[in-house]
Amino acid sequence: QGSARTGGSLGYVTKSELSKPVAQAVFTLPLDHISAPVVGQTGVHLLEVSAERAAEVTPFAAVKDQLTDMVLRERARKRIYHLSERLRNAAFEHPRSLGPAAHKLGLTLHESVWFGRKGGTGVASLPGVVKAVFSPKVLAGRRNTHAIPLGEDALLVAHVVAHQKARTESLAVARPAIVQQLQQKLAADQMKRKEALLLSELKKGASLKVVVRQMGLKLVVPAPFEAVAPSLPQPLVEAVFQAKPSVGYRTSGTAILSRGREAVFVLRKVTMGQVKSTGARYTKLEQSLTSDAGIESYLAYIKSLRQKAHIHISTGSL
Repeated sequence: QGSARTGGSLGYVTKSELSKPVAQAVFTLPLDHISAPVVGQTGVHLLEVSAERAAEVTPFAAVKDQLTDMVLRERARKRIYHLSERLRNAAFEHPRSLGPAAHKLGLTLHESVWFGRKGGTGVASLPGVVKAVFSPKVLAGRRNTHAIPLGEDALLVAHVVAHQKARTESLAVARPAIVQQLQQKLAADQMKRKEALLLSELKKGASLKVVVRQMGLKLVVPAPFEAVAPSLPQPLVEAVFQAKPSVGYRTSGTAILSRGREAVFVLRKVTMGQVKSTGARYTKLEQSLTSDAGIESYLAYIKSLRQKAHIHISTGSL
């Protein structure tokens, strides 16, 4: 998944950058041959060696900045891991308050506004947070939640300080929210009907410009673009590169954008990219892919350790 946006390419890699089974398969595979399925730390892989080059020693001055960045990133990952373990332990040792955990780690506590089972704003809009907060153990027992991941480098522990039972509001109070929901649903239904009609006309061979003008939509004709660092919204780029071109390289599809917007695209032509192994852009991409692969290996290693560990927690004294 980490290389999906670049067509599966990892760039040039060394044995030390790959897990043992993957490295063994890669460095015994002839050029332009596809391997049998290989089970690695992050899943099952199909591998192909498209180019190789002899190892070379780069002068220290040329890689000083890169090495410094790698060391700082590694230190940051280790610090995040240790802090996350301390947070988990402190929240478990003092399950009825977040004060001790915040004091031990030097954190500042934040209190959210009221929100219901459908979520709210900020972190309260995340399904994982809402589910944890409204679990019976947390809600009724006034206990801390478990550590909730908010990405690869952030954790959240929540505690319910006040709870009100759901109540029925009067129509006068609820009317603005109801009207807003109905308007949003009406707009979404209209957008879906327009989308279905547009796709139907395009499949019939209608002119895109004519249909767009008749339906009062906005037409954008971008210049040819790549999957890496495009100028278009990322959801649209991903949808385009996942589309399967039909005969003549003309196909259509949709993509969900931000703020409730939706795009319908027509793919008319696909040009195979050419990899140039020189230049600052290639070097930057190669470094980025190498770093991503290292992060994935590190996270997979931590996950495997957690799965292998046999931990029994006694709650009799709580």
